Amino acid sequence: QPVQEGGSLSFALTHQPASFNLDTRKGHDLQAQLVMDRVWPQVFVIDAQGVPQLDTNFVKSAETGRLAPQTIVYQIDDRATWSDGVPITADDFIYNWEAQSGDPVYADVGGKPFDAASTAGYSQIESVTGSNRGKTVTVVFKTPYGDWKSLFNNLIPAHIARTVGWNTGFDAFGPAVISGGPYLVQSDAPGQQIVLARNPRYWGPPAHLDTIVLRSLPDPTQDPSTLQSGTVDLVYPAPQIDVVQQVRQIATVASSTGLGFSFEHLDFNQRNPFLKLLPVRQAIAKAIDRQQLIAAGVGQINRTIRPDNNHLFVNSQQGYQDNGVGYAQGDAAGARKLLVGAGFVAGPDGYLQLGGAPLELRLSTTSDDPLRVAAEGLIADQLRRAGIKVDAANAPTATLLTQDLPAGNFDLALFSWVSSAFLSDNAAPYETPGVGGASNFDAYSSAKVDSLFDQANSELNAARAGSIYNQIDQQLWADMVSLPLYQDPTFLAHVRGYVNITDNPSASGPFWNAEQWGLVLPSRPAGS
Repeated sequence: QPVQEGGSLSFALTHQPASFNLDTRKGHDLQAQLVMDRVWPQVFVIDAQGVPQLDTNFVKSAETGRLAPQTIVYQIDDRATWSDGVPITADDFIYNWEAQSGDPVYADVGGKPFDAASTAGYSQIESVTGSNRGKTVTVVFKTPYGDWKSLFNNLIPAHIARTVGWNTGFDAFGPAVISGGPYLVQSDAPGQQIVLARNPRYWGPPAHLDTIVLRSLPDPTQDPSTLQSGTVDLVYPAPQIDVVQQVRQIATVASSTGLGFSFEHLDFNQRNPFLKLLPVRQAIAKAIDRQQLIAAGVGQINRTIRPDNNHLFVNSQQGYQDNGVGYAQGDAAGARKLLVGAGFVAGPDGYLQLGGAPLELRLSTTSDDPLRVAAEGLIADQLRRAGIKVDAANAPTATLLTQDLPAGNFDLALFSWVSSAFLSDNAAPYETPGVGGASNFDAYSSAKVDSLFDQANSELNAARAGSIYNQIDQQLWADMVSLPLYQDPTFLAHVRGYVNITDNPSASGPFWNAEQWGLVLPSRPAGS
């Protein structure tokens, strides 16, 4: 929609990014992605339908040169330039590959190993070379990689990173944090606000708004009042029922709900002697009534949400297949029957036990998410009806995700996985640790699953790859690795008068097209 040129918009940011380099482990964060989505250049942008689209302002073409070995040729726009005036070239592609390749021959400043959030795809590259004054980039793979479109996004400037370092050189705002997109970071007052301004060196269509102010507002329950007072113009919180209902009552605010790529699930820590037993994991899954969880929680935000019966595809994603046969309804009696068949007997308190040891499990979730805590309470009640005693062991989000889960300090854990349009990105929770399962907190290992992931990741035909990913998911259900619950809703609200703000299922959220945001043009007088 046509908009005015100029103006500003304020956004509610829940926390300060730990780093502006999104491809380090500490920088790999949803809030950081929102901040930098239209700052760092990206070869492919995920559109509002969740489909990768080539950013032809940055790269004019990205095409397969040959299949044996797989070769991709990128043509960078001749005008593409960093905001400090240095051209964006093949050298930037080469450096970003080296930093994320996982190859110890490449090291950060001071000889330190590169800290990469993931090496997926990059570890399969044999070489990256430049020609045509650095504007042509040729990438040759050692082994085929079907999700090659996921690579070379959020590019870091090589000419700066080689001096300040990949690992920590972009942690704080300063001269290193330049731009190759329509916006640049103009200022950062940690804990207060980050200001994005139109990048004057951007060669593509200029952004409409002069600035986007990202205010640090960690409490989403304040979103209704901050929208009404004009403190912020746009919010994109993890939705809570009361907040959504309050915002919907504000006449000056437009709001919508959607579905993201993230989904809630229950992790089973197989280090626990009970959870190591397949019948116990199956019984827990059978006892849980996911439809009840939805009706009591997220279904009040988005009525289209259904139980998620796939570990690798979310319900709204192309290729989704219902593989959760036998777990459609909560069945406490059936769960108890499974446990009795595995040798469990009722103890004096009514709960089941095995060899005199009570079937008692800790259930952990994020204590600062009321919707999730409410779901936890329902799950605990459902499991108790099946004879399983449950004790809540919650922690703040940062503690649970960065400390307890990686350390294996949990029995059952309720949290969300952020999936991706690129299915190879979704493998980490299920691959064997050390093979690729950096986020495998459950001590699960299957040579069959690892092998199938290798096949799927190397399959260049999307339909055949999708079929293999669904084979993997069927095995994950058979092994009852974890229980997918439901797709997470998204909630977007902005002050009326701003236009072209649309949701996106990926980690980019509404920022995927921030350069198109603007204030609506004033209506012209009749007869003018």
